[in-house]
Parts: sequence; C-alpha cells; structure tokens
Amino acid sequence: MILLLFSFFHTYEFHKVIRNSGFIISSLLLRLSFSVSGLLNTILIVSAIIYGLLILIIHNKFEAFIGTEKKIV
Repeated sequence: MILLLFSFFHTYEFHKVIRNSGFIISSLLLRLSFSVSGLLNTILIVSAIIYGLLILIIHNKFEAFIGTEKKIV
C-alpha cells in the first residue's frame, strides 16, 4: 500500500496509478495464498497471475493508444 501512495506523489498519470494498484492487488492475492491450503491456494495464485496479466495488457494497450494519439496531434 505504501508503494501505491508513493506512486500518487510520483505521477499524476491515471493509467500508471491503476497499473500500480493492479500489481499491488495481485501481490496481496499471492500473499493471501500463502496462508491457505488446498484448492483455494491454487485458485488464489492463478487469479493473481491472471489479474496481473490483464492489468498489464490493458495498460500496454492504453499506452499504445496514447502514443498513436500524440502522433496525430
């Protein structure tokens, strides 16, 4: 959570703050998976990885969109 607060002071770009918060949520899910066992452990790990990848894909597509928008203007 401290990393997310630090990113608010570092940048005002909303998409980068969303990316950072997505990675923090993914990290929290991974950390939570260490405290449970069985099938729930596997579900938490897989969901954390999928969530992190989705956030990264969305961020990269948005960065590409911004890059093409800047070239037009």
